[in-house]
Amino acid sequence: MSASGFILTITTGGTWVAVVLIVGAAALALATRLNPLWILIVGGILGFAGVV
Repeated sequence: MSASGFILTITTGGTWVAVVLIVGAAALALATRLNPLWILIVGGILGFAGVV
């Protein structure tokens, strides 16, 4: 999962919003037993909404 996150990090534009979301998603995935699929769904919704 960390390797996939690293690849996603490299492919983003590198804006501060993207960095905050990536670090927050990584911390959430490591600190909780939340299914990573939910984190990806939220990220997709934020991307579709134009936040990232």
